[in-house]
Amino acid sequence: MTDLRIVQLADLHIGGACAPAYVDGLEAAVPALEPDLLVIAGDLTQRARHGEFIAALSVIRRMA
Repeated sequence: MTDLRIVQLADLHIGGACAPAYVDGLEAAVPALEPDLLVIAGDLTQRARHGEFIAALSVIRRMA
């Protein structure tokens, strides 16, 4: 049996009042865990604005 490492995050709320240190911490911690699967649930953005979705996509790509 092979071990599968899953990292699950929820409610990122990228944009708005999302602190850069929070994002920087995620971008450092998630890849360091070397997940086989990254699951993101809940709200990706704070206000569902186009720019926030672009920023969220960028964050997710850096974690993957």
